[in-house]
Amino acid sequence: MTNSEAQDIKSRLDIVEVVSRYVPDLQQSGANWKACCPFHAEKTPSFVVNSSKDLWYCYGACATGGDSLSFIQKMESCSFDRTLDIAAELAGVERQRYSRANHQTNEEHQRLLAINESASIFFQNELKNSDGIKAREYLSTRGISDESISSWELGFAPRDRRQLLDNLRAKGFTEEEIVSAGVAGQYDNGIRVLFSNRVMFPTRDAKGGLIGFGARAMGEETPKYLNTPKTELYEKRNTLYGLSRAIPKIRDQKLDKRKAIVVEGYMDVIASHAVGLEETVASNGTAITSEQMNQLTRYSQRIIFALDADEAGAKAALRGVASIMESKPPGISNTGSSENIQMMIATLPAGEDPDSLIKTNIQQYEQIIDTAKPVLDFLIDSVIDRRFNDSYEKKQAVESVLPYLAWTKDELLRTPALRRLARFADIEPDILRKRLGAIDASTPKIVSGNTKTSQPTQQMQPDGETELLALLLQRSSVRETGISIGENFFEQALNKAVFLAWKNNADIGSGESKGIGHSDIDAASLVVIEDRVSELNNLPCPEYDDKDLSKVVLGMKEEILRRREQARLRTEVLDLAQTKFENRQNGTDDSSDINQQWDSIMQKIRMKSRK
Repeated sequence: MTNSEAQDIKSRLDIVEVVSRYVPDLQQSGANWKACCPFHAEKTPSFVVNSSKDLWYCYGACATGGDSLSFIQKMESCSFDRTLDIAAELAGVERQRYSRANHQTNEEHQRLLAINESASIFFQNELKNSDGIKAREYLSTRGISDESISSWELGFAPRDRRQLLDNLRAKGFTEEEIVSAGVAGQYDNGIRVLFSNRVMFPTRDAKGGLIGFGARAMGEETPKYLNTPKTELYEKRNTLYGLSRAIPKIRDQKLDKRKAIVVEGYMDVIASHAVGLEETVASNGTAITSEQMNQLTRYSQRIIFALDADEAGAKAALRGVASIMESKPPGISNTGSSENIQMMIATLPAGEDPDSLIKTNIQQYEQIIDTAKPVLDFLIDSVIDRRFNDSYEKKQAVESVLPYLAWTKDELLRTPALRRLARFADIEPDILRKRLGAIDASTPKIVSGNTKTSQPTQQMQPDGETELLALLLQRSSVRETGISIGENFFEQALNKAVFLAWKNNADIGSGESKGIGHSDIDAASLVVIEDRVSELNNLPCPEYDDKDLSKVVLGMKEEILRRREQARLRTEVLDLAQTKFENRQNGTDDSSDINQQWDSIMQKIRMKSRK
């Protein structure tokens, strides 16, 4: 880090924009901007910002000031190097690292980005040629104009996977680099491109770097959506589709009108941007994460969730709210004025998503966005509108709102909501306020599919049951054989739960986590299962012919059982070895029974190993 680097980053910042991220009530006053100081409690504004001079100053108790960088450092309570990281992200620039190790890492990073850029150009060209006719027809039926196709760099991955490999090799990229970029996977017989016969959606990070792809099937192929696997560049949970294009529009909005709209899919974003709603980004599925929301609240503190008008969409919206609550704890203003984050829910008509409604009635969609409800109003309305079978159901519904109410520290919002909920529950407001106090004191954990307090995502186990389950979800033609395996085959609890949900619902495995709802699954477990299904649908699986699939699945099952039996026998060997060792330590002869057991187990292990 050099002084010139700091000056370059600072020159790209607008101090009013930086401060407003942390102090949303900043108001213009002549040539300056004023607000109550974020560093001490006061009622009369004494905090002043001057945009032309890049200065802030507190004329009150602090009696101190500085520039945009010093403000970020003071608010974040971090090192100057970390300050530059935050400032560079806000400015939309890449930091320059000057050590030899960093220089090498940066070169490798740039090579991976270049591979994705080259692959994107290849996909775009393929869309234009004769092989891309069906893809062009599909995009046309979805109402995507030629202008949008070009602007969003949409492409087509041909059936012949070797074409892209040959193209990238000819440009001088190694197989190791191609795999590292996430364009291809490493298999026993070599590397193979991951995408075939799909419409391609390039995905860029906040700075505009092409980090990965989303691939959409055009027919009944499964999974419907396939994403780049986790790489050095790309991780789905950290990525928002359209963010790099949305940031300028968000920043161009007036401070008191600034908003970001979160939708579900690629088509929703493209349709939104086409009609001028360029502050729209997509979560790439229903599993909204705290990492995604932490990114987005750097640019806007008013987040509107406009997700599909179905149960999965509503749950996704509340997951997004929960994600913000996790990443922006209440009462900690120096991490981004989390008390002032406004979370809104836009309720779409039944059967509609943003893409479909924009195309049929843009005025109605814009009105729905403009009249989105604060999350507390949405939650309380949902509770009041429900029918309850008994008082216990009603009590649970009321309690489900309390964590969100506890997170809201602004009494102008909190008190009316509390009174309204108390009236519905037919209890005194003070009783609810006491319950809130208990929740506040215990720092509630909000249930969502991506929290550290939720059941952790289980990693793939050596016995391969996760790979087998992924294959069942992705290939509907093997469903009958898969069901015959039975849930008791799965040792991992989460895999067993997913298998049962899949067994009870033939729609699961389409590449999306919709339609998983089942009367025997509670809401908290449902969120975790949905996220696991999404994860399994994106797990690369070898491509087998349908006629061979049943044999492959049963073969995988037998191999897993064989390995499990081997592991069990090895455990028995270790136990017997310990017994033999203890006998020798004690001067006791090994009994013939122990020796016979030893010989029998070793023979079984040898037999299992030969299979």
